[in-house]
Amino acid sequence: MISSFQKKLDKSKKHPSIRDMLGRNVVNSLPENFFEKLVDLENKIEREFTMDLLQELINTYSTAIEYYESIEDPKYMNFTNKLNSLLSKPQILKKMTDISKHSIILI
Repeated sequence: MISSFQKKLDKSKKHPSIRDMLGRNVVNSLPENFFEKLVDLENKIEREFTMDLLQELINTYSTAIEYYESIEDPKYMNFTNKLNSLLSKPQILKKMTDISKHSIILI
């Protein structure tokens, strides 16, 4: 039989985040002006798509996911959904495909 103390210990153990599993540093806080930068990136990528902007936005979402997951705040799911939504937008998929096709031709 598991004691109440053991149950508390088990609950206090966090599941490792993706960053932990990959051996990277844990995100202890969000960068200064995080949300302003996030909104700016989201607006920029709608106006002018580049792979660099896409990568920066993916990294920004990942930072938020890792931070909120590390403090066990369910907000990480909001950012997971935003990331999934971004990567499933038809216009983003088309642009990524077009860039990939163009890159293959140049090689």
